[in-house]
Amino acid sequence: MDTPTPIDTTSTLSRRSLLRRGGMLAVGGGLLAACGGGSTGGGIARIGNAPEPEGLETVSVDDVVLLRTAVSMELLVVDLLSRDAVTGAAGPN
Repeated sequence: MDTPTPIDTTSTLSRRSLLRRGGMLAVGGGLLAACGGGSTGGGIARIGNAPEPEGLETVSVDDVVLLRTAVSMELLVVDLLSRDAVTGAAGPN
């Protein structure tokens, strides 16, 4: 009768080979995703049914709108320059 051979307990899978194989798997998956077959829809992939986005309505930009925007920006700059973090960074001068 033949004697059973002992089981080889040494592993050929090291940390380096595991990382190498994992990297090769990730690169292969990336290549497959990038170079795979094209989709039939040709649009952006979506999950579920969403309505098509509507365009923005056309508005007229007149002097009142420009004045209101300029005042808003001026108030924003005044608020920013009155903060201690900004004025304290400039020094005592």
